[in-house]
Amino acid sequence: MKKSKLTAGMAALVLTASLIPAQAAEAGYSDQPVLPSQPEMTVPAGWASRNGQPGRVAAAAWADGDNFLVPDTPESGPIPPNSYLSECFVLDQNGYLSYTAGPSFRGVDVSSHQKEIDWSRVARSGMDFAMIRAGYRGYTAGSINKDAYFDQNIQGALANGLQVGVYFYSQAVTPEEAREEAYQLLAWISGYPITYPVVFDWEKPAADDARTRFIDGETTTACARAFCEVVQEAGYIPMTYGSPNKVYNGGLLLDQLRDYPAFWLANYTRNSAPTTFRYHFDMWQYSSSGYVDGIPGNVDLNICLTDWSTLQ
Repeated sequence: MKKSKLTAGMAALVLTASLIPAQAAEAGYSDQPVLPSQPEMTVPAGWASRNGQPGRVAAAAWADGDNFLVPDTPESGPIPPNSYLSECFVLDQNGYLSYTAGPSFRGVDVSSHQKEIDWSRVARSGMDFAMIRAGYRGYTAGSINKDAYFDQNIQGALANGLQVGVYFYSQAVTPEEAREEAYQLLAWISGYPITYPVVFDWEKPAADDARTRFIDGETTTACARAFCEVVQEAGYIPMTYGSPNKVYNGGLLLDQLRDYPAFWLANYTRNSAPTTFRYHFDMWQYSSSGYVDGIPGNVDLNICLTDWSTLQ
C-alpha cells in the first residue's frame, strides 16, 4: 500500500462518499450527556449549548437534554457530516445490521476478554471482518502490554477468510508515548496481511489512580495525530475511535484530525436504531451485547460502511 495512494484515497472518500442522518470496544458508552463535576462550565470556542445560548452554562443545565453542550452544526465547520440514509439501515433476526445504500460489511471486535474463539464458526455466521486488540498501555504504571490472545485471534481470523484490522488501547499522555505505542504495534503486526484500519483507541478510565485522569481533549488529539502519522507512514490505514459524548464534549477534536479522517464510532442506540451522530464515520460499533456463534458470551458488533480494498 503506497502512502500517496492512501492519502489521495482517504481525501476522495471524505469528499465523495454518499453518506446520511440516522442516529462502545470495552468502554461502555451511552447516549446520555456527561455531566461536568464543576458547578458551571465555559462554552468552548465554536460551541454552543443546544438551546443556542453561548457563555457559561450551569451544571444543572447539562442534565437537561435540551441544553447540554454540543458542537456547532457540521455545516459551519470543517468536519464532514453524517450523510447516511437512516431508512437504509436494516436489522436482521440475529441482531446484525446491514446498509442497503452503499458498501456494508459485518464484523466483530475482540480481545483477551473473549478468551477462546472458534473462528471457523465465526466466519460461517456471516461475519466479514474482525478488529482485534493487539495490545494496551496500563492506566497506572503505563507499561505497554501485548494482548494475550492477539496472535491466536489474528491467525484464526485470517485462516478462516476474515478481513482483519487491529486496535491498540492507548493510555498515552504525550505524543511521544503515542508514537511508542504505534511503533510497538507495528512490530506486533509485521508479517500479517492487515487490510482493515489500524486504530488508536484512547479511553479515560474511571479509576481515581489513572495516570490519564486529567488529560484533556487537546492532548488526546495530539496523541492521536502522532499515532496515526506513524501508522500511515508505515503504509496502513490509520483510524481513531470514539463515542458521541467524547466528540461532542471535546474529548477528541475531529477537526484537528482531517489528515487522518477514518473514524470508528462507538454508539449503542436503543434496539440498534440508526445513529444520529452528526459527523462522518466509516465503522460503527453499535452493540456490546451481540451474539456470534463461536464467541463465548457477549461481543461487540460492528458495521463497516467503507470498502477499504479500494484504497489499497
